[in-house]
Amino acid sequence: MKYFLLFLLFSYQTLTAQENKGEGLQFEDALTWQQVKAKAAAENKYIFIDAWTTWCGPCIVMNKKVFPLNEVGAFYNKNFIKVKLQLDTSAKDSEYVKSWYAVAHNLMNEWDIQLFPTFLFLSPAGELVHRGVGGSDGATFIALGKDALDAKTQFYTLKKKYEAGEKDAALLYALAKASSRAAFDELAKAVAKEYLATQKNLFTRENLVLLRSTIRQTTDDGFELFLTQGKKVDAALGKGEAISFVKNIVTYQHLYSILYSDEGPVENPDWKDAEKKIKTNIKNIRPDYIKTLMAAIKSDHVKQLKGGAQH
Repeated sequence: MKYFLLFLLFSYQTLTAQENKGEGLQFEDALTWQQVKAKAAAENKYIFIDAWTTWCGPCIVMNKKVFPLNEVGAFYNKNFIKVKLQLDTSAKDSEYVKSWYAVAHNLMNEWDIQLFPTFLFLSPAGELVHRGVGGSDGATFIALGKDALDAKTQFYTLKKKYEAGEKDAALLYALAKASSRAAFDELAKAVAKEYLATQKNLFTRENLVLLRSTIRQTTDDGFELFLTQGKKVDAALGKGEAISFVKNIVTYQHLYSILYSDEGPVENPDWKDAEKKIKTNIKNIRPDYIKTLMAAIKSDHVKQLKGGAQH
């Protein structure tokens, strides 16, 4: 779970650049939970739930930068009954928010909501069918909603089929992808491993993107492929993608305490200690690659110190 928080961090950095382009997504602001379900059934619409907290950075940015986008509003307003489910309490809460306290608490426990924002999708009949976690840009958020409307890409629908014994390649691929997006990391890793075992060529863009989405630390299956087969990875994903991915995983797993403090990027990190940690913790890493990797990490850190990125 610790490493999934890195995904939330990277998402937050992306979100801060998204522009507010319109009124966008319109949430229900007067209905009870029972009335929401009744409306969904009557209109034969799916329910979208934004499970958030007032202190969550990516939640706040989604509210300010993504939900107001015209294209986001056009898609979600047409296809969903939309609910904001605040899962903390604050002195500024409206009477309407307070009226949902008990329901919010029960749903958080029922659906095991631990990360924010969590996006939940229910069928018109009130069955939980899909899930996503973490901030995103508008296009990715719309893609999540489209997946929620299609039984071939719904996380919980696929999971039930998998648990019932269905293991064809198409299902495995879709479930691994959906599991990763829903932050079911262990399931995503296991299913991706099964899927990739059916593939003759791992170095397709589709396969590498899936594999990358399941890697959270340097000991995970597939990390060594990005570490040692950079040219093949870049040929499929684009120049510099392999080392960029390796840099992010290595930095946040092994070097975070050296490079960052509570105040932000450390001005003069102990680079010798950083290099030592890389040599100690990363198996099969070549001396020449260490030099290249350290250069990439230092360059990124300098940009952050100058305000070019947030840690």
